[in-house]
Amino acid sequence: MLSRSATDSNRIWVSSWDAALSGPDLSTGYARKYSQSRDRLSERVAAAQELGELPPRDPTHIAAGAQSFILGLVVQALFDPAAFPPRRQVELLDDYLASLAA
Repeated sequence: MLSRSATDSNRIWVSSWDAALSGPDLSTGYARKYSQSRDRLSERVAAAQELGELPPRDPTHIAAGAQSFILGLVVQALFDPAAFPPRRQVELLDDYLASLAA
């Protein structure tokens, strides 16, 4: 799931959280960015619900859970790449998505 360039990019991204958490302006900007990401994901969830691919639950709740899962998976893969190789990441994501549809 994470290529070499994606891994490098994610390392930079995750390392930027420290600065964002310590600076109110950056923190506000990051919060806005993650909120916008959840909004876009909520739209995709709603579209999947319209197609019958996901159950009719609150799309914003599903989007928040999915975003949290992905962020956590990225962190796990960065800190323990041997335990979270690309194939395992795909399996975990597939399992998570299947649980949404159940």
